[in-house]
Amino acid sequence: MGRGVRSPALHTFMSNSKNIFREKPEKTDVSVTADSGLVINVPDNKYAYGDTQAVAQIAGNLAAKHSSNSDAAGKRAYEQAREQLETTDWKNERRKRAVARVSRKRPEYMTHFLKDNTGQIIGVEVLLQMTDPNTGFVEYKNLVYSKDELEKLA
Repeated sequence: MGRGVRSPALHTFMSNSKNIFREKPEKTDVSVTADSGLVINVPDNKYAYGDTQAVAQIAGNLAAKHSSNSDAAGKRAYEQAREQLETTDWKNERRKRAVARVSRKRPEYMTHFLKDNTGQIIGVEVLLQMTDPNTGFVEYKNLVYSKDELEKLA
């Protein structure tokens, strides 16, 4: 048996102080408004364009294509896109989108206690607001529960 042969490429996978690891956000989305009023959205993720320069350049090219004063509009859109990419907290944006997505699926409601002339609670009126997550259609439903029905539920 001979001595073990060490792979020459093994050192590239070992930790080293020269290795640079960049953390890229999971998903980004840049919105730029062209001179014509057209809103341009350029989505990006960690597997797509890869850097702020490319995303800003795409936004600038699209804004220049769809406006009358092409050079100025392209430069303005390029700067807006770069600024958005550099200043936005993407983890916070991702969390806000997740909360909005979950809240769309759950109905929002308001309750109102029904009382008689003496002040006794005789029932509850519930107003539900349900939003369809796919279409955004909002539906309102009014439900009234008497005191007896509430005792059966509890």
